[in-house]
Amino acid sequence: GSVEEFRDFRTAFFSQWVMMQGDVPDEGLVEIWFTLYVISFHVAVYFLLVNFLFAIIVEAFLKCKSDMQQDETEMNFFSDVIVTILSYILTFRHRWPSKMVIVQKLEELTTHRITDSMMARIFPKWSARSRTHFFNYYLSHGSCHVKPHRARLRHLTTAAKFDEVERRVKKALEEYKLMEACKKE
Repeated sequence: GSVEEFRDFRTAFFSQWVMMQGDVPDEGLVEIWFTLYVISFHVAVYFLLVNFLFAIIVEAFLKCKSDMQQDETEMNFFSDVIVTILSYILTFRHRWPSKMVIVQKLEELTTHRITDSMMARIFPKWSARSRTHFFNYYLSHGSCHVKPHRARLRHLTTAAKFDEVERRVKKALEEYKLMEACKKE
């Protein structure tokens, strides 16, 4: 060809690579066909790259949207702000332990349900009235309700279901023994 940057296959390939990164050849733009080629090449590369970028963004958006729809605790921004402010006010008003301390203590437990007596054992200085307000507030949220066993076990394999039942029976026996020990005291 008449353009030095496209004289053979190797230099043309390298020139294409440089053009794909946004550079324009220094010479040859006086020829109308070469100018049209450079413009069409840049337009094609631009739209391909933009489409790749859009595909990545849209896929990530759809995954986030799907996750949000499945999340029972997800609300709109204003509801989240109001609930957050209300929980801080109630924490202060009813003298609840800090949320971080509650979370740390609850993560140590191996049960799916929490009772008032368990909270009294974990936090001995927490008054019964304050605990009642705590339970009433958090149980008013739909996401805090215990799901039926079928809904919780639906995604598990048969072997995992047996393991879960065994774990629950073991935990129930431990709780029963603990209750019996408390009765004796």
